[in-house]
Amino acid sequence: RDATNLGRWRTQLDMLADPTIAKMGHAIFCNSGTQAATKTLAQTSLDNVRGELLWMQDGETQPAVIAASHAAYRLQLEQVNPNRSYDNTVIKGVFGQTDAATVPGYAACVAALDAGFTPVVSVNGLALITRAVTTRSLTATGAVDDGCVDVAESATADEVRDELASFWGTEFLGGNPYIQDDPAEDATTQPREGVAYPRLWTQEATAVLKRLESLNWITGVDTHPVESALHPDVPRIVSYYPVIVLPKQHQLEGTVAQTRFKNNKAA
Repeated sequence: RDATNLGRWRTQLDMLADPTIAKMGHAIFCNSGTQAATKTLAQTSLDNVRGELLWMQDGETQPAVIAASHAAYRLQLEQVNPNRSYDNTVIKGVFGQTDAATVPGYAACVAALDAGFTPVVSVNGLALITRAVTTRSLTATGAVDDGCVDVAESATADEVRDELASFWGTEFLGGNPYIQDDPAEDATTQPREGVAYPRLWTQEATAVLKRLESLNWITGVDTHPVESALHPDVPRIVSYYPVIVLPKQHQLEGTVAQTRFKNNKAA
C-alpha cells in the first residue's frame, strides 16, 4: 500500500538496469487492498517491466509472504528457463480467501491483467496465480502499452542479454583480443587469428541466439538477424539484437456449434 516506496523501487530497478551497471533485477510485490487501489499502484507507482504486483484482496496470508513465496518459485524455475508460464500455479504456503465475495471473477481478472497486475484466485482453499504479468501497461503519455505483458518476456530478454555478455567475456574476448573493421566481402585475405571484427561477432552472437531458440526461449532469429558495426570513434563493436520471446499459450478460442444430424447414406 506504500506508493512512495514503490516509486523508489521503480527508480532502483531502472538504475540497476543501466548499461553501466547491468544488474537486471526484478521485484515482486503484493497488495491486499481493493482492485481500484491496486490498479493505481500498478499503473502510477510502478508501471515497470521488471515489477510484478500480485493482488489478493483481504487474503488470509500477509501480502509480503505471498510475494516472497511467488518470488522464490519464480527464482527456482527461471534459473533453468526464464520463459515460463505461471498460469494456475499454486502459491505455496498461502491460504485461499475465506470471504468468497473478495475472490475475483473472470471479468475482474481480465481488468486486473489489462491494468498490469497479477490477480490471485482461491480454489479449494489454495491460492492460484491466474497469469503472471508485469506492471508495464501504459506508455509515458498514458496510452496502452502491451509490448511486455508476461513476466517471462521481461525475464527472458534480460537473460538473453546476460547470455550474450557472458559469452563475449568468457569466450569471444579471450580468443579475439584485437579489433578491426569488417574486411571487404571480396577480400582475398581475412583478418589474422585473434582479431575480432563486426561480421565475426555477428556470426558468433547469432549462434548463441540460435542455441537459446532451440531451448524455446526466443524465436525468429533467422528472420530478425543481428546487426553489428564498428563504432566510428571508439574501438568497439556496436550490435543490435532483436529478441522475440517465444509466446506462451494462455487461452483457446473456438466455437462449439450444435449441428443437426443428417444421414447422408439414407435414400
